[in-house]
Amino acid sequence: LPTNLENTTVTITDNVGNIKAAPLFYVSPTQINFQLPTGLANGVGIVSISLYNQTVATGVVAIANTAPGLFSANQTGAGLAAANVQRVAANGASTYQPIAQFDAAAQKFVALPINVNAGLDQAYLNLYGTGIRGRSDLASVKATIGGIDVPVTYAGPHGAFVGVDQVNILLPSTLAGKGESEITFTVDNQIANKVKIVIQ
Repeated sequence: LPTNLENTTVTITDNVGNIKAAPLFYVSPTQINFQLPTGLANGVGIVSISLYNQTVATGVVAIANTAPGLFSANQTGAGLAAANVQRVAANGASTYQPIAQFDAAAQKFVALPINVNAGLDQAYLNLYGTGIRGRSDLASVKATIGGIDVPVTYAGPHGAFVGVDQVNILLPSTLAGKGESEITFTVDNQIANKVKIVIQ
């Protein structure tokens, strides 16, 4: 990502004096989206925004190894998850299915129920979010769906989208019939926002 967009730059100064330029996703007169740079010390940091090399705003940010947040389909951080289901056949072939679709008449996202009893296929829920990749280890990542513990098989960088993290959860057949289910997700004992899926 660039560190200068529309003559705008963002720098972060951590609590031991390290100064790093933040990679920028988006800049407008009222909003700037940036990625927190790596290599900063944990604690309170100072965000400085400059336009044409002149500081125009400053603020504070809490810096930590992890701060898990899950994306939702409606972009509010609640409701149906921004996710898909990956089905892995016995021969290793994968197919992907959405878990929600936009209903134009109702002007909202509606669930596409997940079948967890699809023959010999293994079903994985692929969630997307941020603040996850700095986890201490995979064992420190926990998830429940509808109150049932489920195994997390991956939690780290997405691999294709900058700044996006991915979480893969194996969906056991014991979830069958759960209907609308809330996902509780924690990384290093820090809890993420709650999102939902529907299981048939």
